Amino acid sequence: MQYYPVIYTRTRCCDYFAGFHVRPDFIVPAEVLPYIRTATTDMDAYEHTKKHLIISTDKMILFGIVGFIQDIGGTAVELYARDEKNRAIFGFYGFAAKRENDFNTSKIPDIQDCDIIRAYEKYVMPYWNCLDQDTKKAEPISLEEKEIAILTAIHIGGKTARYEYYGISAEKFSIVLNETFSEYPPLPIKIGAESDPEWNNYIETIQQFAMQP
Repeated sequence: MQYYPVIYTRTRCCDYFAGFHVRPDFIVPAEVLPYIRTATTDMDAYEHTKKHLIISTDKMILFGIVGFIQDIGGTAVELYARDEKNRAIFGFYGFAAKRENDFNTSKIPDIQDCDIIRAYEKYVMPYWNCLDQDTKKAEPISLEEKEIAILTAIHIGGKTARYEYYGISAEKFSIVLNETFSEYPPLPIKIGAESDPEWNNYIETIQQFAMQP
């Protein structure tokens, strides 16, 4: 079964728009947007709450989470969680599948936060500061596969940004990274890897920078 990311949100400079931030061609905005807009009404009253939404037709099924992206992604998205007026960003973050002959709604996978963040990193973050937005064509992903890597820290300073991931394999992570950036012009990116099976660097970072109660 192929699943396609569907995101209805805003970015730093651009408001929500009816075409969706990303969706597959078989999702018709006019059919699903009224339900999503209803679910996102009065979101300020649902801060720190995730609402699950399922929309089903005879041709497709759309399922996902309505909530604030900061509550879903935590520190992984904290630089991409508020607009230019410092308002917390919420939206619909989910996936869609075509109804096929062997389709079984009981087999809809549970959405993990990491699944949403993986889509957010690919389809939202690269366009965060753009003044105009258009609909990105969704590519199928597997929701059953294990995570290749987890984003644990973002360091910004000196006109650079360093993203730190813990992954199961540097080789597999490189494959995912190359696939992600294959659609973009060459970027001045440097990639390095080192062994840290005990997560010592991550633990030291948390101890140094985490807010204490």
